[in-house]
Amino acid sequence: MRKIVDKYEYENLVSKENKRLVEEFLTQKIAENRAPKTINQYRQDMRIILTYVYRYFDNKSLLDLSKKDIIRFLVMQKERGLSANRMKRLKSTLSSALGCFEDDDELDYNRNIAAKIKPIKGEVVREITFLTDAQVAWLKEQLLAKGKILMVVYLMLTYISGKRRGEIHQVMKDGLTERYHTNTVIGKGQRPYKIYYDQEVQDLIRMYLEERGPDVIPQLFVKVYKNGKKRAVHPATFNEWCVYMEKLLSAHEGRYIHINPHCFRHSRIDNLNRSGVPLEKISNYVNHKSLDITKSYLADRGEEDAADILGIDLGVTRIQEQKETYYPLTTQVPVMVDKTDRKQQIMTKQPKSKPKVEQLAWF
Repeated sequence: MRKIVDKYEYENLVSKENKRLVEEFLTQKIAENRAPKTINQYRQDMRIILTYVYRYFDNKSLLDLSKKDIIRFLVMQKERGLSANRMKRLKSTLSSALGCFEDDDELDYNRNIAAKIKPIKGEVVREITFLTDAQVAWLKEQLLAKGKILMVVYLMLTYISGKRRGEIHQVMKDGLTERYHTNTVIGKGQRPYKIYYDQEVQDLIRMYLEERGPDVIPQLFVKVYKNGKKRAVHPATFNEWCVYMEKLLSAHEGRYIHINPHCFRHSRIDNLNRSGVPLEKISNYVNHKSLDITKSYLADRGEEDAADILGIDLGVTRIQEQKETYYPLTTQVPVMVDKTDRKQQIMTKQPKSKPKVEQLAWF
C-alpha cells in the first residue's frame, strides 16, 4: 500500500495548530502511562489524520471537524482498502484525541464528534452501562468474599471518586490511611489535582496494605504473586478486573451487563445527580471544565419521563426486552431464555457427540 504521509508536506504544510494539539494529546497519554508502543501507534495514526485534513479538508482545525468530515475520511480509508480493524483504530484514535480536547479547560470544545459516528462494519457497539449503588455494593461484597481485596480497593476508589483509569493508576500508597485524599495526580489537559475518598475506602485501603505487607514499591496497586514477588499493575489490568466483575454481575442478574473502567465514572455522576446533589458540585468533584460535559455523562431518562407522564409501568414494557439470547461456547446454538423468572434454569441445546458444558457466553 502506498505511503500516505509525506515528510516535507507534514513538517511544512500541515497545520501547526493541529500538530500542537496532537502533541498535547500524546503528552496526556504518556502521563496516563500508556505503553511506548501504544503512544507510537497514536502518533502514526494522528499523522495520517492530519495529512488527510491538510489535503482534503482545507487544513482546518481538528476542533472544527464535522461529522460529515470524519465519515468522509473513513470512506476514503475504506476505498484505500484498509481493513475494518484498521479503520476502527483510526476512528478510535481520533475519538480519543477529541475526548482529550473536550476535557481541556483551555480549549473551547465540548463535543466529541467522532464518538457519535456509527461504527464501521466489524465494530461492536457497546452502550454505556450505568450501575446502581446497590450493584456496586453487591460487587464489593462478592469480591471481599472471594478474597480479592485489591480489586475491591480499585472498585470503590474508582467509583466513589468518579475518576478516570489513568488517574487512579497514579495513586501512591503513602499517607492514604492517614487522610482522605491521594497524592496529586495529573488528569486530562495536564490538570493536577487530588483524588478524594471516604472512610469506607480508607478502611479498605488499610485492609489491603496490611495484607500486602511492607515493601519499597510506592504505587498503591501492586499485585502479590504466590512466590511472594510483588509488581505494580499495568493500567490494562483494571480492564481485566472489570471483565471479572462483569461476569459476576451478569451471572447474578441473568443478563449481560458490560463493565469497563469508565462506566464507574458515568455511574457515579448519574447516581449523585439522582440523589439530589447539585450538578455544579458534581462537575467540580469530577473535575469537569463545564456543566455541559457533566450533563453529557448522565443517563438518558426519556423513557422514565414518558412513563411518568403517561402513567405506565416500565416493568411491563420491558418483559420482552429482558429476553436474552445465550450461546453455549461449544455449540454456538442460540437458546431463548426469559430472564424475568430468576428461578428458571438456563437450558442449553447440546449435540449428543459433545459433553455438557455449563459455561455460557453472552453476545
